[in-house]
Amino acid sequence: MLDLSFRPEDCMEEFVLEYENRLYRTAIAIIGNKADAEDIVQDCQGN
Repeated sequence: MLDLSFRPEDCMEEFVLEYENRLYRTAIAIIGNKADAEDIVQDCQGN
């Protein structure tokens, strides 16, 4: 059986996991702080 979920939270988490490195690098470029960039990407994952 296929495990299809159309909940926005699941789609967002999948997106973040797929693009985690790119999101992290983008956050560093915008924020300028590695620790804050890590926090931002983790918050997107819901951790």
